[in-house]
Amino acid sequence: LRDRLFEVAQGIGAALLPTFEGDRVGLVIAGYGVPHAHVHVYPTLSIGDFDQSRLLRGVTPERLDADAERLRASLRAAGHGRHVPGPGPLPA
Repeated sequence: LRDRLFEVAQGIGAALLPTFEGDRVGLVIAGYGVPHAHVHVYPTLSIGDFDQSRLLRGVTPERLDADAERLRASLRAAGHGRHVPGPGPLPA
């Protein structure tokens, strides 16, 4: 499972860098409260980008939707299309 998580994170990171501002990929694995884990993968320019409280400050839902579509397009272009959902909200 660990190897697959890092394989997927690496693919997402490779799609993030040409799509968003950053010179490397940040990776944070977290899970609190219940036994699970979130793997956060994001473009970064400095160690300050690891401050989770700053990541979405002032970002509108419309901007998040547009950024999600940009990332989906980048993942499809990298050959991961069969794993990428279409636009709009994710299925429940």
